Amino acid sequence: MKLEDEIYFELKKFSLEKPSEESCGLLYRSNRGNKLSFYPCRNVHEDPENFFEVSSSDYLRASEKGEIEISFHSHPKGGKLSEADLKMSKNLELSFLIYSIPENKFYYNGGKLQPKR
Repeated sequence: MKLEDEIYFELKKFSLEKPSEESCGLLYRSNRGNKLSFYPCRNVHEDPENFFEVSSSDYLRASEKGEIEISFHSHPKGGKLSEADLKMSKNLELSFLIYSIPENKFYYNGGKLQPKR
């Protein structure tokens, strides 16, 4: 799977709106066409500087737009996917995409994601 550059830009921009908190969202395949799109979500976790929890109403709205393929969140303090990320990804059977703010780098555990360039 390849992501359009515009999605990477959108994910970075969204993450940098609140750089001290974990931003989160969902990437879904549109019901109207086959395009992968980003749906920004509210992080409703009580400790958003260290954890994320996608708002259930945002998850529902995103799923109405298409099939959710990837869960996205940022790491304000940097780093790859944590053990908790990997465990949650496995339990949800959903790939995770992480944007490390200090490193300005993306990490993905799905194995097939590449920038479309």
